[in-house]
Amino acid sequence: MGRVARAPVPTRRKAARRRLAGLLVLALASLGCTPEPNASLDQLERFALVTRGQADRSFGMGSGLPLPVGTSRDLFVDLFEVSRDEFERWMGTQPEPRGLVSQAALADTTHGAWPAYCDLFEARELASRRGMRLLTVGEWLYAAGGPVAQRYPWGRVFQSSLANTLELGLLRPVPVGTFENGRSPFGCYDMLGNVAEWVEGRAPNALEITVRAENTSLGTVIGGSFLTRVRPLYELNREIGVTYPAESLPPGTRSIALGVRCAVDAQEFLRKNAGGWAGQRQRVQLVGERLGPAAVPMLEELRGEPGSPTAIRWLLEGARR
Repeated sequence: MGRVARAPVPTRRKAARRRLAGLLVLALASLGCTPEPNASLDQLERFALVTRGQADRSFGMGSGLPLPVGTSRDLFVDLFEVSRDEFERWMGTQPEPRGLVSQAALADTTHGAWPAYCDLFEARELASRRGMRLLTVGEWLYAAGGPVAQRYPWGRVFQSSLANTLELGLLRPVPVGTFENGRSPFGCYDMLGNVAEWVEGRAPNALEITVRAENTSLGTVIGGSFLTRVRPLYELNREIGVTYPAESLPPGTRSIALGVRCAVDAQEFLRKNAGGWAGQRQRVQLVGERLGPAAVPMLEELRGEPGSPTAIRWLLEGARR
């Protein structure tokens, strides 16, 4: 499935600069401090780059299960689960609870930074309106565990304080991106906990927590939520084989514990949108600096295409810092 892109270990100074660049980009995006508002650049500032590659055999525990974990294309993936405010921006209405309704949903629907809740059909529609799609199961696991297939997004060891799960006892969502130290190797927040996320495809041995109606296909949610305990991204069950933190549900299920994260082919996104970022050099360079050296091969390839917009060069300048 192509190469495994691994960024070289940076110097502490370069790492600190990229971290600061990322914080500045996210702060400006969240505050709306943009000289010339541009929806596609706003989105770019809230993307993680998941570079093409395939995870090692850990996700299949050497069992030969037909579950490819990785991506054949460089992807831009939402850093955060889609929030309620973002859902309203793209769908024209705030999400409303139905189905598995919790007391938290009934008590307070005003938290715009909480993850949006939606069913599978709404998740697909939201992604389509953004020019994006849902991740597949294998892509989601790769974005969560990285090329070395970490057992948890933050590393190989269980910790109970790095995700909004049942261990914390909050029993409600929190604003997306709250758990800074729980990020995945690609920088994605809340891959475990807060809300489970709709994905395409089926995970082997996914738990079916709802009785399956006749002639009704099931959708897949993955990652767990504030209502579930921390589960590793993969583990071996001696009775049923390799399991993942996934559940199978009727696609029309909507709950405060079910949300969405979207993805898009990175090169296609840049080809389509980078030409509209004229006059945004510093802002674009900051994004490139946050993406870092892992983005250089993709950006060099785009830079070599005929008619490549100047913004690609700005991204490349930032990524090389």
